[in-house]
Amino acid sequence: MIPETENILEVDKLITSFETDRGLLRAVDQVSFTVPAGKTVGIVGESGCGKSVTAMSIVRLLPQPAGKILGGHVNFRGRDLVRATDAEMRRVRGGEIGVIFQEPMAALNPVHRIGRQVSEVFRIHKKLSKRDAWAAATEMLELVRIPAPEKRMMDYPHHLSGGMRQRVVIALALACKPSLVIADEPTTALDVTVQAEILDLLRRCRDEFGTAIILITHNMGIVADLADRVAVMFEGKLVEEATAQKLFSAPEHPYTQKLLAAVPRIGTGAARAAERKTGREATGTVNTAAPVVIAKDLVIEYPGRFRQVFRAVDGVSFQISPGEVLGLVGESGSGKTTIGRAIGGLTKITGGSLQVLGKEMLGIRERSFKPVRSDIGFVFQDPASSFNPLLTIAECVAE
Repeated sequence: MIPETENILEVDKLITSFETDRGLLRAVDQVSFTVPAGKTVGIVGESGCGKSVTAMSIVRLLPQPAGKILGGHVNFRGRDLVRATDAEMRRVRGGEIGVIFQEPMAALNPVHRIGRQVSEVFRIHKKLSKRDAWAAATEMLELVRIPAPEKRMMDYPHHLSGGMRQRVVIALALACKPSLVIADEPTTALDVTVQAEILDLLRRCRDEFGTAIILITHNMGIVADLADRVAVMFEGKLVEEATAQKLFSAPEHPYTQKLLAAVPRIGTGAARAAERKTGREATGTVNTAAPVVIAKDLVIEYPGRFRQVFRAVDGVSFQISPGEVLGLVGESGSGKTTIGRAIGGLTKITGGSLQVLGKEMLGIRERSFKPVRSDIGFVFQDPASSFNPLLTIAECVAE
């Protein structure tokens, strides 16, 4: 184990750029920071500020051929990873540096079962036999709190919910007990109970094995809870770095102050909603229209192997009125996304009743529902798999 006083990673004046149609885009500009062994460094900032590109530059997983490291050094345990060979990087990734990727569906191979993908890490880096690697992989799935891990080992990624896929990616990253873990939004798709367990797992890896962690997240509460130091990025530059206690109590840079001021606080949303409701009542504009969605004893089932049926939604009832926001919460795999897809006409219902904009969804034909689709907007859980990779962003939106 490396002494905690020693830096396991030193990033010095890192410059990463991308070739675009508009010319060279510098995504990371002269970024420098250190990560001591056994410590957690949080990297925060708005979307597009360069957090994930910095992380991918460390492990040399930039999209090719557009992404290039133009300058700087990434010293990991005495080796400059910027100048390491491809063979050396393959040994480092997964074995010495674990990466929790931001988008699990893009990180997992869709044509291989979960068991094969997790056990592969043990076979490559630990040289375990096929049977021992399978047993170790099953144990890792249990460690990240995946229910019935023996059964899930035989599933493909698309069989799992978004939260379960995220836990598989976390299992892949922690499998070989790496000395450094790069966690890029590790709890994005997790419910609060599993999120607490995963954060506790990362904390145990840090405290028991001396694992250093780079934590990239938008959740300032997680940063305050887990990080020892915090680096703030803005437009590709590192604008402020301090201990977590100092940064949250006395931020210096104007952008850091603005970032912390924008953190949502419990109660403020409810107060604004109450004000809007009072205003509508005062002006007599209270909406009395019929509900846009009515679910009554809703049942949704998926066919399984050997004529088995999996009931994802069982007897759910609710309704949504115009202008109303309904929060649907629950742990991963509880059926939240399935209900949303059923409302959007993307998943067939098998029992009960679901009325969407006056259309009964039980047994509805696509021809009957198609005119309603233009009145329904759908924000998908996984952006990477919801866009057509053959189209530009402009073409996707224009379509």
